[in-house]
Formats: sequence, C-alpha cells, structure tokens
Amino acid sequence: MLSRHPAHDLIPPVALGGNKLVRVALDGMALRRQGRGVTRVLQQVFPLLVADPRLDCIILSTREGREMLDLGSSVCFHEVPQTTQSAWEQFGLPWHARQVRADAIYSFAECGPLWGPPLLLHIPEDPFIRWQGINADSLRERVRRGYQRTTIRRGLHHASVLATCSSVCQSALRNRFGPDLSKIAIVPLGVDTELFHPNSAAIKDDGIFHLSSTEARDMSTVVVRAYAMALSLTPDLPDLLIAGELGGQRKRICDAARECGVDRRLHLLGRISDEALRQRYASAALCVQPSLYEGFGLQPLEALACGAPLVVFPEPTVEEVVGEAAIITRDRDETSLAECIARLWSDKSQRATLRENGRRRATFFSWVRTARLLADLLVEMGPSKRTN
Repeated sequence: MLSRHPAHDLIPPVALGGNKLVRVALDGMALRRQGRGVTRVLQQVFPLLVADPRLDCIILSTREGREMLDLGSSVCFHEVPQTTQSAWEQFGLPWHARQVRADAIYSFAECGPLWGPPLLLHIPEDPFIRWQGINADSLRERVRRGYQRTTIRRGLHHASVLATCSSVCQSALRNRFGPDLSKIAIVPLGVDTELFHPNSAAIKDDGIFHLSSTEARDMSTVVVRAYAMALSLTPDLPDLLIAGELGGQRKRICDAARECGVDRRLHLLGRISDEALRQRYASAALCVQPSLYEGFGLQPLEALACGAPLVVFPEPTVEEVVGEAAIITRDRDETSLAECIARLWSDKSQRATLRENGRRRATFFSWVRTARLLADLLVEMGPSKRTN
C-alpha cells in the first residue's frame, strides 16, 4: 500500500533546477520497536534523507515502522508486509523498489539484493568477524550462515556503491572480499545530542554502568568478574548496574556474579527507554563497554555524549571513535579491565576530565553529516538508470 502526499506520484520525479530528483527507495524493514542499533540509525537518517531537496524518497516499511518514524502525511511511505530478513533482502526489497520506480535503493545492512535498481549498501560491520563470538551449534544456524556467506559475497560485488562506518571496517571488507570491490566510502554514524547529553544537575556517581544485549561479544561476564576484582582493590566501589535485553546471557551473568560473590552488588535493569539510558550514562560513576568487535561503536559514542567516564577494550573500531576521550585497557581480559575500573574510581579528577573530553569528542559525529554523505552518494548514482 502506498501512502503519499498528492505531490508524490509513481511518475518520473519533478525537476529541481533543471535536474531530475533521484527517487530513492529507503529500506525500512529493520524499523522495529524492539530494535536498538539498526533501528536507531534508520530513525535518525531517514528524516534527514527525506528532507534533502535533491532526493525524492519513498520509505519501504511495515506499518509499525511508519508509526515509529511519524514523519507526517507529506512523506511517501510504501507499506510492506513483515517478512523474514532473507526473503525481504532478495525478493521483497527489489520487487517493491521496482514497483515505486526507484532510481536507487538505500539499505543499511550486511547484505543486499542481487537484482533490482542500483543499490547503495551501507554495511554496519563485517559479519564474518561477528560470527566468531556466536556458536553455530544448530542446523538452523549453520544453514543460515551458509546462505549468508554466499549472498554477502555476491551482494557486495553486485552493489553499485558500497559504504561502511569506519576505516577499520573498510579495510576488513577489502581484505576479506578482495581489492576488486568497487570503492568503499566511509560514512560514519552520528549521535543525537538532543537525546544523549549530560545531566543538568550535579553528577551523582550512581554506579558502575554497563549496557549489554543477547550477544556474547558484549563481554558481560568479563565485566562481572572484573568488577569483583576491582571491588577487592577498592572496597568503596559503587554497585554494578547492567541494562539491556539479555536473553540467554542473563543466566551466565548471574552465575558469574554468584561465583565471584558479588550477586548482591549486581542490579539487572532489563530493557530501558532511551531517556533512562541517557540518565544512566550521565549519572554513572563510570561506564564499562568492552566489546570483542564493533562495526562502529555507537553505544560508546552515546556514552561519551552523555559525559560518562568510559572504559573500553582495545578494539580498533571503537578506538577510532573514542579517540583519547576514553580509557582503553591494556589487554582484552578481566584483569586489565579491573585495574582500569579501580584506578578510574580512585581518581575523581580524571573522571571529570573524561566527562569533558567525551562530550567534546561526540560533537565530531553528527547525523546531519551522515545523511549528507549518503545523499551525495545517492545523487552521484543519478536518475539515469531508472528501472521500468
């Protein structure tokens, strides 16, 4: 179902300064209320792309996605049914893009369709590295990975334009899939400083905060063990607060806390709202976000924007984002993490410096810049390759 303003029609876009607008089908299947990373990116980028005067955007999304964006009747939505990701990528997305006569598709995903209008594929991360932390112990997972290995390789070479979020991810993709890939542009993500900002009130030093998820790469059990070690070094350490939808991680976290004798100092907050997340970042004594791999490091960036004194693992992509505005552990283990936690808690002056440096660092990452870079790439693709 196409919901649109009367000015939109399934005809060639209107002229702007003698040039045709580029009609872009924006892939909004990932817009879900339970989403976090990808959903947040689309919520920030789509309104800015829609507002770009060079583009004629049509958002392909479910009714839930449309309600989440809430862009009003002047924006063109093409409502699609909810389906599996693989079916959407290879069938639904290109088919619906042709139905709306798009010049190009924009998709923030690891894999894109192998046919249809020209594609700008904005890749969040190298999935082959992410899979290293996830066990493929079921037939379903092995089949899924086999399918993705094939489609990802072919999809990267099929895409008209490739972009990714960091130079580290750019190098990883080139090394893995070959130098014959087309140019991979770097389009970093941003941070919403209207949502993520420091508290106006005095800092409360309210706990050691860690945002987790269902993925083992968040290293949440390592955080628990490191907290226990740091507590033995600095007994006045505040309690450990872990937020997020944990899934199977929850039992492992609780077991680790009991084994280390810190179960009474651990508080699992569950999934929290964006505003509650901002408050936790802004009021935390310090924030601990180790990760085995990130495509960009959006969560550390949001923590910096809120002024959280941040401790991270030496992960190249995260280091590219945080610069010198965070404490980077010596090694990727609980001993190094515990030492940094204890040292930072004991140094109030350094925490104050990190709060200021983090806020300043976050200003380098703007969603407006992200959208402008994407729009430039889409304009370069041009309306001349319209699919009939």
